[in-house]
Amino acid sequence: MFREMRRKNQRMEDARSIEILEKGSYGVLALSGDDGYPYAVPMSYIYDSGKIYFHGAKEGHRFDAVCQNEKASFCVVEQDEVVPEQYATHYRSVIAFGRIRIMEEGAEKRLAIELLADKYHPKATKEFRNHTIEAEMPALCMFVLEIEHLTGKEAKGLREERYACPCCGNYTYNMPAQKSHGFICPVCFWENDRLVKSEEDVSEANHGLTLFEARENYEKFGACAERMVSYVRPPVNAEKKKA
Repeated sequence: MFREMRRKNQRMEDARSIEILEKGSYGVLALSGDDGYPYAVPMSYIYDSGKIYFHGAKEGHRFDAVCQNEKASFCVVEQDEVVPEQYATHYRSVIAFGRIRIMEEGAEKRLAIELLADKYHPKATKEFRNHTIEAEMPALCMFVLEIEHLTGKEAKGLREERYACPCCGNYTYNMPAQKSHGFICPVCFWENDRLVKSEEDVSEANHGLTLFEARENYEKFGACAERMVSYVRPPVNAEKKKA
């Protein structure tokens, strides 16, 4: 049903594609619009367990397009860097294909709204969040795209520019550690700290851990600290450290 990617050597593994969907702040939703013209609209969203949730109005072009044709796609671009001397772009993007529908009133819709609210205002108090949802919910339309096919694509130049995490040793960095201050490794959850000059230095960014302790914890628990285990994932093939 869905086409295979022509340049298979640039395809990302699904785990990496899902990570991009989880971290992205917006994407472009493509629908079949009026008179057969494609209709593509930028959307904020939340990804959760194979579904993508959006919010919008209960009328308009987007609403009508969803009612007329349930087939849709959604594209998220994580990186887009022009490289003039190569007449190329270093990009990393994901396209999700599936069927979109309008969510009915009730618990399912409420949960989707809460997920979206938590993503875009994670520091909001429960009282503020609930008050806002109660005020906006009657006029709010929630859409859900159930993913049937997922493709992630990464420019060849980016694949050649991976650097090792100082904690777990997997190649999760897109630039050297010296330039990646604040980057959190998705495999071990170590936050790169340029103030750490040796494996014995205490890292305030990592709650007082030393790099030595974090490496030991990774070998023991699979994360830089035991409490971080739920936040990490296994390395994809392109990231795995060399034996």
